[in-house]
Amino acid sequence: MAGKIESLYILTAKRKKLVPQMRKEFSQLVRKNHEELMRISEGKSRTNFYADMKGDQVKDLLMISDSDENGFTIMQLLGDFTLQEVQEITKDIK
Repeated sequence: MAGKIESLYILTAKRKKLVPQMRKEFSQLVRKNHEELMRISEGKSRTNFYADMKGDQVKDLLMISDSDENGFTIMQLLGDFTLQEVQEITKDIK
């Protein structure tokens, strides 16, 4: 993956008042250009992965993690990588 990542953004909200607004805004962003790749649920925590694809290449990978206990986290990974490389990134999260 070295050299394939252009940027990485991480945004976290622990204040419960901000979480509903973040859910709404990021769900609108995801619907525009991204397709769902995977869902992971464990207890009260839910993590979804979405990708914006150009052919066989992932250009934008979004991870949205929503937990009653740990808040709300968005990770955006921009670059040029394959689905197999995305699987390598996500295999340790399960």
